[in-house]
Order: sequence, then C-alpha cells, then structure tokens
Amino acid sequence: MERTTSSLFDLFHIGEELEALLGLPVDVVSTGGLKERDHHIRQEAAPL
Repeated sequence: MERTTSSLFDLFHIGEELEALLGLPVDVVSTGGLKERDHHIRQEAAPL
C-alpha cells in the first residue's frame, strides 16, 4: 500500500467535513499521532 502524507490543514478539513456529514464532533489525528499510552483512544478509533 502506498503511503501519502497529510498536512495539518488536510486533517482539519477532513474533521470539518466529517462533523458536517455526521452532525457529531470528531477528532482527526494522523497515524503517528497516537502513542503507545493512548490505547484507550485506539479502542474508539475508526480508521479512514
């Protein structure tokens, strides 16, 4: 699988679009944005 990079602006835009579509607040982070200690966040995460 080819990896692409996303800028902070891309992540912000995706978050805004998802919130508009879902009508719910969302948090968007890059794959490397979570640390080992963030397992509680990974449990709720939905990959895009």
